[in-house]
Amino acid sequence: PYAKDYITIILWGSIFFSFAMSSNNLIRAEGNAKAAMAIMLIGAILNMILDPIFIFIFKLGIKGAALATIISQFISFLYILKYLYSGKSSLKIKLHHLRPRMHIITEIFTVGFAAFARMVTGSIVAIIVNNSLRIFGGDIALIIIGILHRVIMFLFMPLFGVIQGMQPIVGFNYGAKKFDRVKEAIKLSLIITTVIATFGWLIAELFPFAIIGVFTRDAEIIEKGSTIMRIILSMIPVIGIQIVCFFYIFCSQTPGYGGSCS
Repeated sequence: PYAKDYITIILWGSIFFSFAMSSNNLIRAEGNAKAAMAIMLIGAILNMILDPIFIFIFKLGIKGAALATIISQFISFLYILKYLYSGKSSLKIKLHHLRPRMHIITEIFTVGFAAFARMVTGSIVAIIVNNSLRIFGGDIALIIIGILHRVIMFLFMPLFGVIQGMQPIVGFNYGAKKFDRVKEAIKLSLIITTVIATFGWLIAELFPFAIIGVFTRDAEIIEKGSTIMRIILSMIPVIGIQIVCFFYIFCSQTPGYGGSCS
């Protein structure tokens, strides 16, 4: 019932979410990373403020969380419209731009296939892993994998931040055939992501009990979770190479290879 209550409301805001996501990428692609960051921060901060208000003060529970989310998405949507029509952006939205053009749709699907394949396969793997853990490991295994998912996402956030900064630079210079600058951007991105990933791995190896202890006080979960975290993160120092290479392929318009990597 909770999932149904949440999804019923959240679907009403899906159009604002889709617009915000696509526009954010377009704004970042035209080189205005600050505006793209502001859009994300506005939605995230507003959501954090509205969540406790709707959940606890208005006593709406899970419905309140959904309402807070779609309101935040709507405000982000309004901010994007303000930016696009402020004259600061080279992008302009006209009604005739919304007319479907088959050659553009085909190109979008071709270039976006790699990202689509990556997300679909990731979801399939998550379903298989969760069901296997539920059958063979029980509730404790599911709790541990949930905690580790948060730890991994926290580690990946700065990596994806580097990648989001790399993408427009590589895209612009690849299109301008300035391949020396493309190589420089890739090299720098590889170094930064590898350093960040290695640092995160060292912290996880040295202080696994403290990290898991942030999420729970259960001794069994901390003990088992620490061991599993060390195994899962054992190859994380090289993840920067995978991410940078994948997104370089994505930027260089060779999505077939990106789809294979996914």
